[in-house]
This record gives sequence, structure tokens and C-alpha cells, in this order.
Amino acid sequence: MVEDRGYTWFGEVLYGLLRSRGSSQSAFAREARELGYDYRQNSVSNWMRGVHATPTNLPGLLDRMYGLSEEEWLEVGVAYAYGQKLSREDSEDVRRFREFYARVLAEEGETGEALTWKTRGA
Repeated sequence: MVEDRGYTWFGEVLYGLLRSRGSSQSAFAREARELGYDYRQNSVSNWMRGVHATPTNLPGLLDRMYGLSEEEWLEVGVAYAYGQKLSREDSEDVRRFREFYARVLAEEGETGEALTWKTRGA
């Protein structure tokens, strides 16, 4: 089970990225200040918990500082775009629903029959 740190989906992604680089909120903020950004540890914490919106330049800064892989860049981008207020648990619920709905649509296409609420068993 994933430890609940009170982070949003974006916060969990950022936490994992920082951890994978042997960094922390305060170390990231310090390195960002050295590059001319006015970030403090409490700012990073607030972004991760969804208290304040994440700056628009943050994904690019993460890439500049850590040289993100394509997979990391995609994960950061999607979490930045959709996960600043949404918890990872809620985002997984949405993902599971989308996968279920995609299967339903595929079944409709295969049988040529439009499923109704009654035929779906709802």
C-alpha cells in the first residue's frame, strides 16, 4: 500500500522524481535558487499538496535540472496538467473508469449493437 503523504498526483510524481535523484524539497528549492528561481522549500511543499498552483515553468526546470527521460517527461507533464488538485487514488479511479469505458466501446464496435444501460447491467 502506498503511504499517504497528503500529496496530489503531481506531488507524488514530483516526490518520486526528487527521491530517484537523491534530492528533497529543500535541496530542489536550493538548486533552483542557484539557477535564479525564487523557490523555497515551503513553496515546493505547497505545490505537492495542492495548496498553490505549480508555476508554469516547473516542468521545464525539472528537465533542465534532472534531464528527464521521455517517460519521466510524460509523467510530469500529465500530472502537471491534470493532477495538481487530484490525488493519485482519485486519478487511478478515473483511469480505471476510462479503461472500462474503452472496453465497452470496443465491445459495441465488435457486435455492431449499441449497448444501453439495461444491457450493461446498470
